[in-house]
Amino acid sequence: MADPISIIGLVASILQLVDFGTKTIARLREASERLGEVPRVFRGINIRLPLLINILDRIKNRADDLSGDTKAALLPVIEHCSAQVEMIDEMLTKIITAISDSTWRIVVKTLRSVTQERKVQAIDKVIKDYIPLLTLHQTSLNGSQLVTRPALLTPVFMVDFERDSAFVAREDLLNHINAEFETENRVALAGIGGVGKSQIAIEYCYRFKAANPQSHVFWVYAGTSARFHQAFEEIGSRLRVPGCSDPNVDKSEVVKKWLSGENSPCWLMMLDNADDTSLFYAEKSRAEEEENVSLARYLPVSPNGKILITTRDTRLAERLANRRKPLCVQPMRLEDAADLLSSKLPGVESLSTDSKKLLTELGFLPLAITQAAAFISENFMSIETYLSALHASDEEFKEFLGQDLVDPRRDGESENCIIRTWMLSFNQITRQKPRAAYLLSLMAVLDRQMIPKSLLRNTNEKEVDFVTALGTLQAFSLVSKHKDGEFFEMHRLVQLATKSWLEVQGSIRTWQEEALVVLAAKLPAIYLLKNKTECEQLLPHVQAVLTYTNIGYNYTLKRARLLFKIADFEANTLFQYNSSYVKALEAYFIFKSYLPDGDIWIAGTLRVLAQSSIRLGKTGVAEGYLREAWKTTTTEPQQTMLMQALVSVLIDMEEFEEAAKFATVLLEAKEKLYSQNDPATMDIVEALARIRREQGDYAEAGKLTQRVLAVYGKQLGPEHEDTLLAKSGLAFIFEKQDRFTEAETIRREVVIGLNLILGEEDIMVLSAVISLAENLSLQGRLDESIELYTQALKSLEKIFEKDHPRTLMIALAAGLVFGQRGDHAESLFYLHKALAGRQRVLGSLHTDVLNTIVLEHDKYHEYAESEPLWRRLSSACEQISGRNDPATL
Repeated sequence: MADPISIIGLVASILQLVDFGTKTIARLREASERLGEVPRVFRGINIRLPLLINILDRIKNRADDLSGDTKAALLPVIEHCSAQVEMIDEMLTKIITAISDSTWRIVVKTLRSVTQERKVQAIDKVIKDYIPLLTLHQTSLNGSQLVTRPALLTPVFMVDFERDSAFVAREDLLNHINAEFETENRVALAGIGGVGKSQIAIEYCYRFKAANPQSHVFWVYAGTSARFHQAFEEIGSRLRVPGCSDPNVDKSEVVKKWLSGENSPCWLMMLDNADDTSLFYAEKSRAEEEENVSLARYLPVSPNGKILITTRDTRLAERLANRRKPLCVQPMRLEDAADLLSSKLPGVESLSTDSKKLLTELGFLPLAITQAAAFISENFMSIETYLSALHASDEEFKEFLGQDLVDPRRDGESENCIIRTWMLSFNQITRQKPRAAYLLSLMAVLDRQMIPKSLLRNTNEKEVDFVTALGTLQAFSLVSKHKDGEFFEMHRLVQLATKSWLEVQGSIRTWQEEALVVLAAKLPAIYLLKNKTECEQLLPHVQAVLTYTNIGYNYTLKRARLLFKIADFEANTLFQYNSSYVKALEAYFIFKSYLPDGDIWIAGTLRVLAQSSIRLGKTGVAEGYLREAWKTTTTEPQQTMLMQALVSVLIDMEEFEEAAKFATVLLEAKEKLYSQNDPATMDIVEALARIRREQGDYAEAGKLTQRVLAVYGKQLGPEHEDTLLAKSGLAFIFEKQDRFTEAETIRREVVIGLNLILGEEDIMVLSAVISLAENLSLQGRLDESIELYTQALKSLEKIFEKDHPRTLMIALAAGLVFGQRGDHAESLFYLHKALAGRQRVLGSLHTDVLNTIVLEHDKYHEYAESEPLWRRLSSACEQISGRNDPATL
């Protein structure tokens, strides 16, 4: 006996059909009486519809005796019949003439009857086919059962791919799928293209078949709407689902309803390549224009059925899997990847150094590994040779990974090489989320690591637009987010594939130019302390963009401005003077070609060239750059900046009188522009104080420094960074006057204050620590001094390169203090460290450190060690000053 609720549902459907069918019969009878006969097109319907209604009425009366299985079979048949009757009723309205119809209306309906004849015949055939089946059910009623559908003798296994005998088991995922299916009827596998989702699904289908031999297994390719419906039609045909032979019905809908029946047989549906959200969840506007657009409506729901989904889009995966998080398929572990490589290249040592390098280059992606192995095998190459080719250039890498391979275990519409596989994702993103495609294209031409979120976001962009665009790229596993959420990166393979895609589109140069424009806008024009972190974050991306030289004429000037900005940053913050000089020089020649003399960009570039030249020991050249800039610059702010730079150059050249002359003129100009006690004037007062210190006029230097401190203390505050730095100048004066204890107190105040503002590893703080260490060494407190020197040296080596001038200077100072303490071995260690670095940076003729090492050996009578060093020192002095120069002698 069937349960009452299900009986009511079936009876209600039959009653509705009988009622509507009876009304339709009445309309046909009315038309027959008025016209003298039933229109020819409806004659078959007029005979068969009453018979259908009579049979259904009898089945309704025996509903109590129906089993659940019978109800499951009858309900879709009755619903299909109802749909046919509704169509008949609509056609009657369109074709049968009424007494009130005008002559024109009668003509239109007569013509319409001709066009509708085939549709009516198709409906008549459906009813004709159902009548024997329903008659059989009704006459076979034996009190408990109706014969409902022919038995399926053989379970359907609709998977066209052969099982991989060498499948590298990813048991954790396969077990996880089984665990999910314990409580859920839909499970999704999500991951980047080529990560092995479909291969895992194929293996799961074969395992499911072995464990459930009486269940059906269906493979539905969901990459296109046509293939999806084609698969559903095949399911209906192979299962002999009632109604699927009717050309006028939605076969996918019929199959969906049949599979959704609670008494339907057990089945597993594999929904492969469900990547396009618009196919499964069409926008309302599209859905209204095109029938049956949303494929999600066709997915059956049954307690006896399960759906396994593969997709590249984690967001779509979640929607299709009833908001359950998908199982994310990650690249293989090293051991699994090595097993896969070994299965494709028998005899190769899968865990050799070269094999590991290859697997790392390929991102441990199964498709890339399979593709590379096929190429190696077909071309009789060694892994080492293949690796060398990959490393030759990015272009070679793209060529090798763009080679197609035949794989019978991949769908015919799927690409068989990793790069073209990802291109499908890129095209789809372009259609669905153009803003995401923009971000992907931009990131492809930047450095692939640590891409700041701030660089990607437009100034006036809505938060939701930006978040969903980045979310799209993450959902397709094309970019990954750094743990702090502020940076993104992409795998080298993804970046190369994106570049290939842009090249195919002919837009790679456009994106290189766009990256140049974006970075030129984001990178601060003038270095300020607050911009340091931002500049450091953007530096790798600027360096990547500056390698692109094939840019349009209109972008050359933007490139020069970017060169200038990064050269300024390198000179003033990173202290990379060689690199800064090269970039500034290139910018200078571009500016000279594009801009008039005296332009601020030319003057600014000359300033940076001068700064780098000074640090490279070319003070004469630096002075020439600054004087050229001074002559051609007409704007007062630029003249002031250049004169201040010139003062610094003259101080470094120890031309103190000349420096004092320019500084005095500059001070008068600034005092007119601002005021005597304005903080903007104090930087040149500090420069004058430095000049007087170098000249030994400590009294005047002290007065000038106290003037600076008075202004800064009042207007900026005693704890302000500029105030603290000015105090350092006062401490230096005290040290020159042998007032070491007072100087030490100031030095410690400066270290503590700057540490609170900037952090203990900031370069300003470390400089203050080094000054304190020097103060302590002058007091003879060598242990304390050495502790601070070594601490500062470790921090500097984290910030700068090992051969950075500041690092080498501290190594030299530490060596000297160790020597003072009598720690001979440690002294030589640091001195040789400083010597090696300076010679790498400044060449073999740099003599000051060499001289210090010679003296350290001589102090301990190590003449065998010192003699060859004396010879090197003597030779260097001769080359610099000449054989008879006093310095050489």
